[in-house]
Amino acid sequence: MTYRTLVICRANHARSKGLCALLRHYARDDHELEFYSAGIDREIIDKKRREGDTTRPIVIEVWNEFGIPIEEKSILHVSEVGTDFDLVLTVSENVEQFLDSETQFKGNVRNAMEYAGLGRGDIWDADETNKKDGITKTDPKYKEAHIAMFHTIDDVAQRIYTRLSREILKQSQSGPH
Repeated sequence: MTYRTLVICRANHARSKGLCALLRHYARDDHELEFYSAGIDREIIDKKRREGDTTRPIVIEVWNEFGIPIEEKSILHVSEVGTDFDLVLTVSENVEQFLDSETQFKGNVRNAMEYAGLGRGDIWDADETNKKDGITKTDPKYKEAHIAMFHTIDDVAQRIYTRLSREILKQSQSGPH
């Protein structure tokens, strides 16, 4: 049995990609778990595609420094990955406003922070904080914020993977013998 999980955010160019890459890393020896990521805000995704934008280069750089490759560089919309998932994790609360008839998932839709046992909320976005604090891409604090974001997302990923592993083990043990 394969358990499919989709990680969604608005644009699919940072947090959802990073969480998905970390979940794949932790599940690399567990062939029952598959992880995908996509964005849900068609307007933002279309704009980023027109601008030639993909996964944020700083996110790819930081994740690579920790040995976690981000395999899928292009930005995907949920309509491109389908709706047949056992679990859909949102990295920010504002994505729920974009759920519509096009994105009616067959599985359970949950906030990633809440699913990880950390309370309902958004996974911190380093770029939003940098912009608010006036930090530019040339400032050393810019990369430091992304390293901190990596550690936050890594903690969430470890907790989610542990929970998923326990739940799948429990399901397999309660099945027919």
